[in-house]
Amino acid sequence: MVHFFALMLWAAAALVWIGGLPVPAAAIAAVVVINGGFSFVQEFRAERMATQLRALLPRRAAQVGAS
Repeated sequence: MVHFFALMLWAAAALVWIGGLPVPAAAIAAVVVINGGFSFVQEFRAERMATQLRALLPRRAAQVGAS
């Protein structure tokens, strides 16, 4: 919700609101919030998957063929 393009959209929504058009401003804000929700879910699922993959790795590696 605070990435560069999201901030640009928040600024656009504010300018549109100041310009006296509350419906498009609300639509822009809704797009930013919905996009933030999708991003959160995607990041959460990716982090959970990384944790599950990390659990599959052995804690120690056996040294084979050392001289």
